[in-house]
Amino acid sequence: MKQEAMDNGLAGDAAFVSLIETYEARVLRYVTRLVPDVEDARDLTHEVFLRAYRRKVTLRSHGSVASWLFAIASNIVRDYHRRRRRVLSFVPFSAWREAGEAAADGAPADDGADTVARVMARMPGEMVQCLVLHEVEGFTSIEIAAVLGIRPEAVRQRIVRARKRFRELYVEMGGGPT
Repeated sequence: MKQEAMDNGLAGDAAFVSLIETYEARVLRYVTRLVPDVEDARDLTHEVFLRAYRRKVTLRSHGSVASWLFAIASNIVRDYHRRRRRVLSFVPFSAWREAGEAAADGAPADDGADTVARVMARMPGEMVQCLVLHEVEGFTSIEIAAVLGIRPEAVRQRIVRARKRFRELYVEMGGGPT
């Protein structure tokens, strides 16, 4: 999507439709990794774009379209878990890297992926968010900082700690050496 259309605050419906077409699959993959139920993830993804449309004028102050949408998605997922007081559970890590689209469609996980899912469920949500945004979605620490509203140094620390904690838990739960 051209930045000029975004500078106009997504003034036209065509510009917003283009934004949805460009980012919907990525946002859905991200939300699906953070929400255990695929239908809930789809509903929350729709909510991301509804909220984005209502708040399109705030994009100018945010900068990047992707980080703006992922910030909205992160807040919606956080609210979802807070409302339901659930422990975060996640789609398997191996599926994130190799088959994110299949995971978003509810494809079954393999045996090793079950171990990964259990490991991720035991990790703090803040660490997992940084890990997903960095390793799977390809965001830089500066972009993740904008999405989560924290300092880039904090993002880098969370990623390092998340990788270390993941390896420890994975071995502990019988996943073998990483």
